[in-house]
Amino acid sequence: MFNRDRQIIFPGSVINSNDPMMLGRIRAVPLNEERDKIVKAFCDTCFDDIPVKQQWSSEDPFLFLPLLPYFMFQTPKNDEFVHIIYYDRNTKFKNQFYIQGPFSSPMSSYLETSVSVQNYMLSGKIDSTNVPLKNPQGELTDPIKTKGIYPEPGDNALLGRGSADLILKENEVLLRAGKYEDEILNPKTLPKLNNKRSFVQLSNFKQKKVDLEKETIFALEDVIQSVKYLIEWAIYNPDNNFDAYTGIITIYSVKPDLSTNTANLKINSEINNFLSAPIYSITFIGVTYNDTVSLINTFIRGFDSGKINIPSYDIFNSPNDRYPFAVRPNSLSYRFAYDTDPNNSLQKDTIQNFISDIKINGDNKVGCIIVFKQNTTNQTKKPTVSEYTPSEYVSENVSFGVMGSDFLYLLSHNSQIPNKQKINLNETLYGIPVEKFSQIQTDTNSMVRGEQLIDLLNVIVKFMLAHVHPYHGMPPVPVATDGTNSADIMSKLFNAPNTILNQNIRIN
Repeated sequence: MFNRDRQIIFPGSVINSNDPMMLGRIRAVPLNEERDKIVKAFCDTCFDDIPVKQQWSSEDPFLFLPLLPYFMFQTPKNDEFVHIIYYDRNTKFKNQFYIQGPFSSPMSSYLETSVSVQNYMLSGKIDSTNVPLKNPQGELTDPIKTKGIYPEPGDNALLGRGSADLILKENEVLLRAGKYEDEILNPKTLPKLNNKRSFVQLSNFKQKKVDLEKETIFALEDVIQSVKYLIEWAIYNPDNNFDAYTGIITIYSVKPDLSTNTANLKINSEINNFLSAPIYSITFIGVTYNDTVSLINTFIRGFDSGKINIPSYDIFNSPNDRYPFAVRPNSLSYRFAYDTDPNNSLQKDTIQNFISDIKINGDNKVGCIIVFKQNTTNQTKKPTVSEYTPSEYVSENVSFGVMGSDFLYLLSHNSQIPNKQKINLNETLYGIPVEKFSQIQTDTNSMVRGEQLIDLLNVIVKFMLAHVHPYHGMPPVPVATDGTNSADIMSKLFNAPNTILNQNIRIN
Protein backbone atom coordinates (compact mmCIF):
# COMPACT_ATOMS: atom_id res chain seq x y z
CA MET A 1 0.00 0.00 0.00
CA PHE A 2 2.85 2.39 0.81
CA ASN A 3 5.54 3.68 -1.55
CA ARG A 4 8.62 2.91 0.51
CA ASP A 5 10.69 5.52 -1.31
CA ARG A 6 8.43 8.31 -0.11
CA GLN A 7 7.33 6.96 3.22
CA ILE A 8 8.34 9.09 6.22
CA ILE A 9 6.07 7.69 8.95
CA PHE A 10 6.00 3.98 9.73
CA PRO A 11 3.57 1.80 11.71
CA GLY A 12 4.64 0.24 14.97
CA SER A 13 3.25 -1.72 17.92
CA VAL A 14 4.22 -1.16 21.56
CA ILE A 15 5.86 -4.08 23.33
CA ASN A 16 6.76 -2.28 26.58
CA SER A 17 5.85 1.18 27.85
CA ASN A 18 7.20 0.92 31.40
CA ASP A 19 10.23 3.21 30.95
CA PRO A 20 12.63 2.84 33.92
CA MET A 21 13.62 6.51 33.51
CA MET A 22 9.95 7.60 33.34
CA LEU A 23 10.66 9.80 30.34
CA GLY A 24 7.75 8.50 28.28
CA ARG A 25 9.97 6.27 26.13
CA ILE A 26 8.62 3.00 24.75
CA ARG A 27 9.95 -0.17 23.24
CA ALA A 28 8.13 -0.82 19.96
CA VAL A 29 8.36 -3.12 16.96
CA PRO A 30 8.18 -1.57 13.47
CA LEU A 31 5.37 -3.48 11.79
CA ASN A 32 6.92 -3.24 8.33
CA GLU A 33 10.03 -5.14 9.47
CA GLU A 34 10.53 -8.61 10.87
CA ARG A 35 11.21 -8.56 14.59
CA ASP A 36 13.26 -11.76 14.49
CA LYS A 37 15.70 -10.34 11.93
CA ILE A 38 16.28 -7.23 14.02
CA VAL A 39 16.94 -9.37 17.11
CA LYS A 40 19.30 -11.71 15.20
CA ALA A 41 21.20 -8.75 13.76
CA PHE A 42 21.77 -7.57 17.30
CA CYS A 43 22.62 -10.94 18.84
CA ASP A 44 23.11 -14.32 17.11
CA THR A 45 22.03 -16.27 20.18
CA CYS A 46 18.95 -14.13 20.91
CA PHE A 47 15.57 -15.53 20.05
CA ASP A 48 12.60 -13.23 20.74
CA ASP A 49 14.23 -10.12 22.17
CA ILE A 50 17.58 -8.68 23.11
CA PRO A 51 18.98 -9.39 26.60
CA VAL A 52 17.17 -7.68 29.45
CA LYS A 53 20.29 -5.85 30.65
CA GLN A 54 20.58 -4.08 27.31
CA GLN A 55 16.91 -3.17 27.00
CA TRP A 56 16.16 0.56 27.50
CA SER A 57 19.84 1.33 26.78
CA SER A 58 21.43 3.18 23.86
CA GLU A 59 21.98 -0.24 22.26
CA ASP A 60 18.28 -1.15 22.24
CA PRO A 61 17.01 -1.24 18.61
CA PHE A 62 13.38 -1.16 19.81
CA LEU A 63 13.77 2.00 21.90
CA PHE A 64 11.72 5.01 20.70
CA LEU A 65 11.51 8.50 22.17
CA PRO A 66 8.29 10.53 22.38
CA LEU A 67 8.02 13.23 19.74
CA LEU A 68 5.80 15.27 22.06
CA PRO A 69 7.77 17.28 24.64
CA TYR A 70 8.19 15.76 28.08
CA PHE A 71 5.81 18.36 29.55
CA MET A 72 2.91 16.80 27.64
CA PHE A 73 3.16 13.30 29.02
CA GLN A 74 1.31 10.70 26.95
CA THR A 75 2.61 7.16 26.87
CA PRO A 76 0.72 4.40 25.00
CA LYS A 77 -0.06 1.03 26.50
CA ASN A 78 1.41 -2.31 25.47
CA ASP A 79 0.07 -3.62 22.12
CA GLU A 80 -1.21 -0.21 21.04
CA PHE A 81 -0.42 1.34 17.67
CA VAL A 82 2.21 4.08 17.30
CA HIS A 83 3.54 6.13 14.41
CA ILE A 84 7.32 5.74 14.07
CA ILE A 85 9.55 8.52 12.70
CA TYR A 86 13.32 8.40 11.97
CA TYR A 87 15.75 11.29 11.66
CA ASP A 88 17.33 9.28 8.84
CA ARG A 89 15.37 6.32 7.55
CA ASN A 90 18.59 4.74 6.25
CA THR A 91 20.20 4.88 9.68
CA LYS A 92 17.76 3.22 11.99
CA PHE A 93 17.96 2.38 15.69
CA LYS A 94 19.26 5.87 16.51
CA ASN A 95 17.24 9.07 16.82
CA GLN A 96 13.94 7.27 16.40
CA PHE A 97 10.68 8.71 17.72
CA TYR A 98 7.02 7.85 18.09
CA ILE A 99 3.61 9.52 18.25
CA GLN A 100 0.56 7.83 19.76
CA GLY A 101 -1.61 6.24 17.06
CA PRO A 102 -5.29 6.97 16.40
CA PHE A 103 -8.34 5.28 17.88
CA SER A 104 -11.36 3.98 16.02
CA SER A 105 -13.81 5.20 18.70
CA PRO A 106 -13.71 7.51 21.74
CA MET A 107 -15.10 4.56 23.68
CA SER A 108 -11.99 2.45 22.91
CA SER A 109 -9.49 4.94 24.35
CA TYR A 110 -8.95 2.77 27.43
CA LEU A 111 -7.05 0.33 25.18
CA GLU A 112 -7.11 -0.36 21.46
CA THR A 113 -4.69 -2.87 19.99
CA SER A 114 -2.57 -2.10 16.95
CA VAL A 115 -4.43 -4.76 14.95
CA SER A 116 -7.82 -3.02 15.07
CA VAL A 117 -6.26 0.41 14.42
CA GLN A 118 -4.37 -0.92 11.36
CA ASN A 119 -7.59 -2.31 9.92
CA TYR A 120 -9.16 1.13 10.35
CA MET A 121 -6.16 2.96 8.82
CA LEU A 122 -5.69 0.63 5.85
CA SER A 123 -9.36 0.52 4.85
CA GLY A 124 -10.39 3.98 5.96
CA LYS A 125 -13.54 2.35 7.34
CA ILE A 126 -14.54 2.23 10.98
CA ASP A 127 -16.06 -1.03 12.20
CA SER A 128 -19.75 -0.79 11.26
CA THR A 129 -20.72 -2.11 14.70
CA ASN A 130 -19.05 0.87 16.44
CA VAL A 131 -21.86 3.21 17.45
CA PRO A 132 -21.50 6.88 16.40
CA LEU A 133 -21.97 9.63 18.97
CA LYS A 134 -23.34 12.04 16.35
CA ASN A 135 -25.25 11.84 13.10
CA PRO A 136 -23.88 13.29 9.82
CA GLN A 137 -25.58 16.62 10.64
CA GLY A 138 -23.47 16.94 13.78
CA GLU A 139 -26.32 16.24 16.21
CA LEU A 140 -25.89 13.83 19.12
CA THR A 141 -27.66 10.54 18.44
CA ASP A 142 -28.71 10.26 22.10
CA PRO A 143 -28.14 13.58 23.91
CA ILE A 144 -29.90 12.40 27.07
CA LYS A 145 -27.20 9.76 27.55
CA THR A 146 -24.09 11.41 26.11
CA LYS A 147 -24.36 15.23 26.04
CA GLY A 148 -21.22 16.76 27.51
CA ILE A 149 -19.10 13.61 27.87
CA TYR A 150 -16.67 14.45 25.06
CA PRO A 151 -15.12 17.76 23.93
CA GLU A 152 -16.94 19.73 21.26
CA PRO A 153 -15.27 21.23 18.14
CA GLY A 154 -13.58 24.52 18.97
CA ASP A 155 -12.73 23.55 22.54
CA ASN A 156 -9.33 22.30 23.71
CA ALA A 157 -8.99 19.31 26.01
CA LEU A 158 -6.71 16.85 27.74
CA LEU A 159 -8.38 13.45 27.95
CA GLY A 160 -7.66 10.65 30.36
CA ARG A 161 -8.00 6.98 29.50
CA GLY A 162 -11.21 6.78 31.48
CA SER A 163 -13.75 9.22 32.90
CA ALA A 164 -11.36 12.07 33.73
CA ASP A 165 -10.51 15.04 31.52
CA LEU A 166 -9.67 18.74 31.41
CA ILE A 167 -11.78 20.88 29.06
CA LEU A 168 -10.62 24.38 28.08
CA LYS A 169 -13.42 26.41 26.52
CA GLU A 170 -13.27 30.01 25.38
CA ASN A 171 -14.05 31.42 28.83
CA GLU A 172 -14.35 28.34 30.98
CA VAL A 173 -12.24 25.55 32.46
CA LEU A 174 -13.67 22.17 33.50
CA LEU A 175 -11.71 19.58 35.42
CA ARG A 176 -13.75 16.39 35.75
CA ALA A 177 -13.60 12.83 37.06
CA GLY A 178 -16.42 10.29 36.74
CA LYS A 179 -18.05 11.99 33.74
CA TYR A 180 -19.77 8.75 32.70
CA GLU A 181 -21.31 5.93 34.71
CA ASP A 182 -19.74 2.96 32.92
CA GLU A 183 -16.63 1.36 34.40
CA ILE A 184 -14.97 0.59 31.05
CA LEU A 185 -16.46 1.77 27.78
CA ASN A 186 -17.32 -0.34 24.77
CA PRO A 187 -17.30 1.11 21.21
CA LYS A 188 -20.41 -0.95 20.48
CA THR A 189 -22.46 0.86 23.16
CA LEU A 190 -23.05 4.53 23.90
CA PRO A 191 -21.76 5.68 27.29
CA LYS A 192 -24.13 7.14 29.88
CA LEU A 193 -23.32 10.52 31.41
CA ASN A 194 -22.94 10.81 35.17
CA ASN A 195 -24.57 13.92 36.65
CA LYS A 196 -22.91 13.19 40.01
CA ARG A 197 -19.38 13.49 38.64
CA SER A 198 -16.63 15.18 40.65
CA PHE A 199 -15.60 18.49 39.08
CA VAL A 200 -14.01 21.90 39.34
CA GLN A 201 -15.44 24.65 37.14
CA LEU A 202 -13.98 28.12 36.58
CA SER A 203 -16.19 30.34 34.43
CA ASN A 204 -16.20 33.92 33.22
CA PHE A 205 -19.40 35.29 31.70
CA LYS A 206 -19.93 38.49 29.76
CA GLN A 207 -23.40 39.08 31.18
CA LYS A 208 -24.82 39.25 34.67
CA LYS A 209 -28.38 38.44 35.70
CA VAL A 210 -29.95 41.25 37.74
CA ASP A 211 -33.25 40.96 39.61
CA LEU A 212 -35.77 43.78 39.13
CA GLU A 213 -38.55 44.94 41.47
CA LYS A 214 -41.05 42.30 42.52
CA GLU A 215 -44.40 42.21 40.74
CA THR A 216 -47.72 40.89 41.99
CA ILE A 217 -49.61 38.57 39.64
CA PHE A 218 -53.33 37.87 39.94
CA ALA A 219 -54.56 34.76 38.13
CA LEU A 220 -57.19 32.05 38.06
CA GLU A 221 -55.78 28.62 38.79
CA ASP A 222 -57.40 25.25 38.06
CA VAL A 223 -58.61 23.47 41.17
CA ILE A 224 -57.33 19.90 40.90
CA GLN A 225 -59.86 17.45 42.31
CA SER A 226 -60.20 13.69 42.51
CA VAL A 227 -62.76 12.28 40.07
CA LYS A 228 -65.37 10.52 42.21
CA TYR A 229 -67.38 8.56 39.63
CA LEU A 230 -66.75 7.27 36.12
CA ILE A 231 -69.39 6.47 33.49
CA GLU A 232 -68.05 4.21 30.74
CA TRP A 233 -69.96 3.21 27.62
CA ALA A 234 -69.09 0.37 25.26
CA ILE A 235 -70.27 -0.72 21.82
CA TYR A 236 -69.71 -4.44 21.31
CA ASN A 237 -70.43 -4.62 17.55
CA PRO A 238 -69.20 -1.42 15.86
CA ASP A 239 -68.64 -3.37 12.61
CA ASN A 240 -72.32 -4.21 11.97
CA ASN A 241 -73.99 -2.91 8.78
CA PHE A 242 -77.58 -3.14 10.03
CA ASP A 243 -77.73 -0.07 12.27
CA ALA A 244 -78.37 -2.31 15.25
CA TYR A 245 -75.88 -1.76 18.09
CA THR A 246 -75.36 -3.74 21.27
CA GLY A 247 -73.51 -2.38 24.29
CA ILE A 248 -73.44 -1.40 27.94
CA ILE A 249 -73.26 1.75 30.08
CA THR A 250 -71.68 1.37 33.53
CA ILE A 251 -71.07 3.56 36.59
CA TYR A 252 -68.03 3.01 38.83
CA SER A 253 -66.83 4.83 41.91
CA VAL A 254 -63.21 5.94 41.64
CA LYS A 255 -60.53 5.72 44.33
CA PRO A 256 -58.44 8.89 44.78
CA ASP A 257 -55.07 8.74 43.04
CA LEU A 258 -52.77 11.04 41.10
CA SER A 259 -53.84 9.28 37.89
CA THR A 260 -57.55 9.81 38.62
CA ASN A 261 -57.58 13.53 39.32
CA THR A 262 -59.12 16.09 36.99
CA ALA A 263 -55.71 17.08 35.58
CA ASN A 264 -54.50 13.60 34.69
CA LEU A 265 -57.54 11.46 33.83
CA LYS A 266 -57.63 11.03 30.04
CA ILE A 267 -59.57 8.93 27.54
CA ASN A 268 -56.78 6.32 27.51
CA SER A 269 -55.79 6.37 31.21
CA GLU A 270 -55.30 2.87 32.65
CA ILE A 271 -57.12 3.13 36.00
CA ASN A 272 -58.70 -0.31 36.47
CA ASN A 273 -56.90 -0.68 39.82
CA PHE A 274 -58.75 2.38 41.12
CA LEU A 275 -62.28 1.45 40.04
CA SER A 276 -64.89 -0.21 42.24
CA ALA A 277 -67.15 -2.99 41.06
CA PRO A 278 -69.97 -1.64 38.85
CA ILE A 279 -72.54 0.16 41.01
CA TYR A 280 -75.15 0.49 38.23
CA SER A 281 -75.30 -0.51 34.57
CA ILE A 282 -77.74 -0.97 31.72
CA THR A 283 -77.33 -3.01 28.55
CA PHE A 284 -78.95 -2.54 25.15
CA ILE A 285 -79.32 -4.86 22.17
CA GLY A 286 -80.06 -4.09 18.51
CA VAL A 287 -80.57 -0.32 18.97
CA THR A 288 -80.14 2.13 16.09
CA TYR A 289 -77.23 4.55 16.05
CA ASN A 290 -79.38 7.60 16.84
CA ASP A 291 -81.24 5.81 19.63
CA THR A 292 -77.95 4.54 21.09
CA VAL A 293 -76.53 8.09 21.19
CA SER A 294 -79.79 9.33 22.76
CA LEU A 295 -79.74 6.51 25.34
CA ILE A 296 -76.15 7.21 26.45
CA ASN A 297 -76.73 10.98 26.61
CA THR A 298 -79.96 10.48 28.57
CA PHE A 299 -78.06 8.23 31.00
CA ILE A 300 -75.40 10.93 31.52
CA ARG A 301 -78.01 13.70 31.98
CA GLY A 302 -79.87 11.57 34.49
CA PHE A 303 -76.76 10.91 36.58
CA ASP A 304 -75.91 14.61 36.37
CA SER A 305 -79.40 15.76 37.47
CA GLY A 306 -79.67 13.27 40.34
CA LYS A 307 -81.79 10.42 38.96
CA ILE A 308 -81.45 8.02 36.01
CA ASN A 309 -85.02 7.22 35.01
CA ILE A 310 -85.09 5.48 31.63
CA PRO A 311 -88.19 3.44 30.71
CA SER A 312 -87.75 -0.35 30.98
CA TYR A 313 -84.68 0.09 33.23
CA ASP A 314 -84.39 0.31 37.02
CA ILE A 315 -84.31 3.79 38.49
CA PHE A 316 -80.94 4.90 39.90
CA ASN A 317 -80.58 7.79 42.36
CA SER A 318 -77.23 9.55 41.95
CA PRO A 319 -75.02 10.15 45.03
CA ASN A 320 -75.16 13.68 46.39
CA ASP A 321 -71.34 14.03 46.25
CA ARG A 322 -71.06 12.91 42.63
CA TYR A 323 -68.96 15.83 41.35
CA PRO A 324 -66.67 15.80 39.61
CA PHE A 325 -67.50 12.74 37.53
CA ALA A 326 -66.13 11.61 34.16
CA VAL A 327 -67.59 10.03 31.02
CA ARG A 328 -65.60 8.12 28.41
CA PRO A 329 -65.65 5.03 26.15
CA ASN A 330 -64.24 1.90 27.72
CA SER A 331 -60.77 0.69 26.68
CA LEU A 332 -62.07 -1.74 24.00
CA SER A 333 -64.10 0.94 22.24
CA TYR A 334 -61.30 3.49 22.61
CA ARG A 335 -58.83 1.15 20.90
CA PHE A 336 -61.18 0.79 17.93
CA ALA A 337 -61.24 4.58 17.52
CA TYR A 338 -57.48 4.73 16.99
CA ASP A 339 -56.94 1.41 15.19
CA THR A 340 -54.54 1.82 12.24
CA ASP A 341 -55.44 -1.51 10.63
CA PRO A 342 -57.26 -0.67 7.33
CA ASN A 343 -59.33 -3.85 7.78
CA ASN A 344 -60.94 -2.26 10.85
CA SER A 345 -61.93 1.04 9.22
CA LEU A 346 -65.67 0.44 9.77
CA GLN A 347 -65.21 -0.09 13.52
CA LYS A 348 -62.93 2.94 13.69
CA ASP A 349 -65.37 5.26 11.93
CA THR A 350 -68.31 4.04 14.01
CA ILE A 351 -66.62 4.57 17.39
CA GLN A 352 -65.24 7.96 16.35
CA ASN A 353 -68.78 9.00 15.41
CA PHE A 354 -70.11 7.89 18.79
CA ILE A 355 -67.31 9.82 20.57
CA SER A 356 -68.25 12.96 18.62
CA ASP A 357 -71.97 12.71 19.43
CA ILE A 358 -71.85 11.74 23.11
CA LYS A 359 -71.65 14.98 25.12
CA ILE A 360 -73.24 17.15 27.76
CA ASN A 361 -76.11 19.38 26.54
CA GLY A 362 -74.81 22.60 24.97
CA ASP A 363 -71.16 21.52 25.38
CA ASN A 364 -68.69 20.59 22.67
CA LYS A 365 -66.29 18.61 24.85
CA VAL A 366 -66.03 14.97 23.77
CA GLY A 367 -63.92 11.91 24.49
CA CYS A 368 -63.14 11.95 28.20
CA ILE A 369 -65.71 14.44 29.54
CA ILE A 370 -65.29 15.69 33.11
CA VAL A 371 -68.40 17.24 34.69
CA PHE A 372 -67.50 19.62 37.53
CA LYS A 373 -71.02 20.64 38.50
CA GLN A 374 -74.49 20.14 37.09
CA ASN A 375 -74.62 20.54 33.32
CA THR A 376 -71.17 22.10 32.99
CA THR A 377 -67.73 20.88 32.08
CA ASN A 378 -66.05 24.19 32.87
CA GLN A 379 -62.97 23.65 35.00
CA THR A 380 -63.39 24.82 38.60
CA LYS A 381 -60.96 27.67 39.25
CA LYS A 382 -59.74 29.69 42.19
CA PRO A 383 -58.13 33.13 42.29
CA THR A 384 -54.45 33.19 43.18
CA VAL A 385 -52.03 35.93 44.10
CA SER A 386 -48.32 35.36 43.63
CA GLU A 387 -45.17 37.43 43.59
CA TYR A 388 -42.84 37.32 40.63
CA THR A 389 -39.36 38.74 40.44
CA PRO A 390 -38.52 39.66 36.84
CA SER A 391 -34.89 39.82 35.80
CA GLU A 392 -32.72 41.07 32.99
CA TYR A 393 -29.16 40.53 31.79
CA VAL A 394 -26.71 43.41 31.78
CA SER A 395 -23.28 43.55 30.15
CA GLU A 396 -20.80 42.93 32.92
CA ASN A 397 -17.95 40.50 33.44
CA VAL A 398 -18.76 38.07 36.23
CA SER A 399 -16.76 35.02 37.26
CA PHE A 400 -17.77 31.87 39.12
CA GLY A 401 -15.74 29.13 40.73
CA VAL A 402 -17.44 25.84 41.61
CA MET A 403 -16.29 22.57 43.12
CA GLY A 404 -18.74 19.69 43.24
CA SER A 405 -18.84 16.01 44.17
CA ASP A 406 -20.68 13.66 46.51
CA PHE A 407 -18.25 14.50 49.32
CA LEU A 408 -15.97 17.54 49.58
CA TYR A 409 -12.93 17.79 51.87
CA LEU A 410 -10.84 20.90 52.59
CA LEU A 411 -7.67 19.67 54.27
CA SER A 412 -4.72 21.49 55.82
CA HIS A 413 -1.45 19.67 56.50
CA ASN A 414 -0.97 21.77 59.63
CA SER A 415 -4.45 21.54 61.18
CA GLN A 416 -5.83 19.10 63.72
CA ILE A 417 -9.26 19.07 65.34
CA PRO A 418 -9.10 18.76 69.15
CA ASN A 419 -9.79 15.20 70.34
CA LYS A 420 -9.31 13.84 66.82
CA GLN A 421 -6.27 12.37 65.08
CA LYS A 422 -4.20 14.51 62.77
CA ILE A 423 -4.79 13.57 59.15
CA ASN A 424 -1.69 11.97 57.66
CA LEU A 425 -1.41 12.52 53.92
CA ASN A 426 1.84 10.61 53.50
CA GLU A 427 1.92 8.26 50.51
CA THR A 428 -0.95 10.11 48.83
CA LEU A 429 1.12 12.25 46.46
CA TYR A 430 -0.35 10.45 43.42
CA GLY A 431 -3.87 10.59 44.82
CA ILE A 432 -5.76 9.61 47.98
CA PRO A 433 -7.05 6.01 47.69
CA VAL A 434 -10.70 5.32 48.43
CA GLU A 435 -9.98 3.39 51.65
CA LYS A 436 -8.17 6.43 53.10
CA PHE A 437 -11.34 8.54 52.99
CA SER A 438 -13.00 6.57 55.80
CA GLN A 439 -10.25 7.75 58.18
CA ILE A 440 -10.45 11.30 56.77
CA GLN A 441 -14.22 11.26 57.36
CA THR A 442 -13.69 10.36 61.02
CA ASP A 443 -11.06 13.05 61.63
CA THR A 444 -12.87 15.98 60.00
CA ASN A 445 -15.83 18.15 61.00
CA SER A 446 -18.89 19.17 59.04
CA MET A 447 -19.06 22.64 57.49
CA VAL A 448 -21.57 25.07 58.99
CA ARG A 449 -24.43 26.63 56.99
CA GLY A 450 -24.17 30.24 58.08
CA GLU A 451 -27.76 31.40 57.60
CA GLN A 452 -29.14 28.36 59.42
CA LEU A 453 -26.82 29.03 62.36
CA ILE A 454 -27.83 32.72 62.46
CA ASP A 455 -31.49 31.67 62.50
CA LEU A 456 -30.91 29.47 65.58
CA LEU A 457 -28.93 32.19 67.34
CA ASN A 458 -31.68 34.73 66.66
CA VAL A 459 -34.30 32.47 68.27
CA ILE A 460 -32.06 31.90 71.31
CA VAL A 461 -31.33 35.62 71.75
CA LYS A 462 -35.00 36.62 71.31
CA PHE A 463 -36.06 34.07 73.92
CA MET A 464 -33.32 35.23 76.27
CA LEU A 465 -34.39 38.89 75.99
CA ALA A 466 -38.13 38.26 76.24
CA HIS A 467 -38.38 35.40 78.72
CA VAL A 468 -39.93 35.80 82.16
CA HIS A 469 -39.86 33.77 85.41
CA PRO A 470 -42.96 32.94 87.42
CA TYR A 471 -41.03 34.14 90.49
CA HIS A 472 -37.48 34.30 91.82
CA GLY A 473 -35.51 31.06 91.68
CA MET A 474 -37.86 29.30 89.27
CA PRO A 475 -36.97 28.36 85.65
CA PRO A 476 -38.34 30.63 82.92
CA VAL A 477 -41.80 30.26 81.49
CA PRO A 478 -41.51 28.08 78.30
CA VAL A 479 -43.15 30.75 76.12
CA ALA A 480 -41.52 34.21 76.12
CA THR A 481 -43.50 37.44 75.87
CA ASP A 482 -42.70 37.80 72.15
CA GLY A 483 -44.00 34.31 71.34
CA THR A 484 -40.64 32.52 71.12
CA ASN A 485 -40.55 29.31 73.10
CA SER A 486 -38.06 26.83 74.45
CA ALA A 487 -39.64 23.96 72.49
CA ASP A 488 -38.70 25.67 69.19
CA ILE A 489 -35.12 26.09 70.37
CA MET A 490 -34.84 22.44 71.39
CA SER A 491 -36.35 21.35 68.06
CA LYS A 492 -33.84 23.43 66.08
CA LEU A 493 -30.97 22.05 68.17
CA PHE A 494 -32.20 18.51 67.63
CA ASN A 495 -32.27 19.03 63.84
CA ALA A 496 -28.97 20.94 63.75
CA PRO A 497 -26.83 17.99 62.49
CA ASN A 498 -28.88 18.06 59.27
CA THR A 499 -29.91 21.71 59.01
CA ILE A 500 -26.99 23.73 60.38
CA LEU A 501 -24.26 21.26 59.44
CA ASN A 502 -23.46 20.01 55.95
CA GLN A 503 -21.96 16.63 56.70
CA ASN A 504 -20.82 16.10 53.10
CA ILE A 505 -18.53 19.16 53.09
CA ARG A 506 -15.82 18.68 55.72
CA ILE A 507 -12.68 20.38 57.07
CA ASN A 508 -9.92 19.53 59.51
